[in-house]
Amino acid sequence: MSRCRLLIVFCTFSVFGQTFTPSIPRAWTDTAERDSFELPLVRPEFSPRYLSEKEYYALPVRPVYRTYPVYAPDKEPPGYWESLQQKDPEILFDPAKLKTREDWVRAGKLVFEQPTVIVPGATYREEYLESLRRVPGNIPPSGITQNMVYVIRKKGVVEFGVEMCAECHTRVMPDGTTVPGAPSNDDSGARQKWRLEYRSKAGGGFVAGGGRNRQNVFSPRGFPAPRSSTISLLTSDCANQRPAPACRVS
Repeated sequence: MSRCRLLIVFCTFSVFGQTFTPSIPRAWTDTAERDSFELPLVRPEFSPRYLSEKEYYALPVRPVYRTYPVYAPDKEPPGYWESLQQKDPEILFDPAKLKTREDWVRAGKLVFEQPTVIVPGATYREEYLESLRRVPGNIPPSGITQNMVYVIRKKGVVEFGVEMCAECHTRVMPDGTTVPGAPSNDDSGARQKWRLEYRSKAGGGFVAGGGRNRQNVFSPRGFPAPRSSTISLLTSDCANQRPAPACRVS
C-alpha cells in the first residue's frame, strides 16, 4: 500500500513538473504564399518588396511592457494618473519563464493586448479623454476603454498605446462583459473623426491630421499624393462606420 502511494505521488509530480513545449510555426518564410499576400499595384514596378525570411528573423523582438488601463473620464480613480508616474517599467514577456500551457496562454493574451503605436501620454491625454467624453461608445461598466492603454517604458514617462489586436477584436456585451477575440462594437470611427477635427482646428490641418488615413488607403509609390478634400471625405466615411474598427486614424 505504501509503495502504491509513493508511486502515485511520484507520477503526480512527474506530470505536473513537465515543461510544456508549444509547436510554433515560422510566421514568415520564403514561399510563394508570401509573395501573393496581396494583389500587385497597377504599376507592378511600384509594388512593395517583402522582407526575406532571413531579414525578418534578424529584426529585433519588440519588448512586451506591462500596460495600464485608460479609464473613461468619469471613471478614473482619484490620483490614478499621478500614481502611474511613480511606476517602474516592466517587461512581461520572457519565453524562458513560460513553463506550462497556461503560461503560454497568458503570454498570448499579453501580446493580444500590446499596442503597436505609442505616443506621448502628457501630450495626448486631454485629447483622448475629451474624445471619450464626446463619443463615449460602448464602454463597459468598469469604465476601462478597449482601444487604448497607458505604457511605461521609462519611469516618470507615461505614454499612450494604441492599435493593438484587442482594439478591433474586443466586444462589449449588453450585460457589460467583454469578449476578447470577437468583432469590436465600439464607435471608434466617430471618435477618431472627432480627434482629426480637433487637430485640424488646433492648426495641424486635415492633411497633417489625416496622415494615418493616407497610409492606410493610398500607395505613396508612383502616384500623386491625395488632396486634402479626399482626406476629408475619407474621414467623414470613417465616422459613418458604426462600429468602424477598420477606420483607425491614431
